[in-house]
Amino acid sequence: MPEEINRVLTDHVSSMFFIPSETARINLNKEGIRDNIFTVGDVMYDMIKISIEKGFLKSSFIKPYYYVTLHRPYNVESE
Repeated sequence: MPEEINRVLTDHVSSMFFIPSETARINLNKEGIRDNIFTVGDVMYDMIKISIEKGFLKSSFIKPYYYVTLHRPYNVESE
């Protein structure tokens, strides 16, 4: 995937890494990146949590909720 190539190239020229989870740290370590990694949290998770707390995601019609991102061709294209 083009965005994966860009991510790997960007990672290897970066001097600081702001990651959402320990899984991201493990993935960077597998690529040989071990320094200047800072866990800062997951923005999407935080927004869902805030939305639930504020009642934006309440509904008596649809339960449970599922959140997905669909942006890769193999997720959204059919033959």
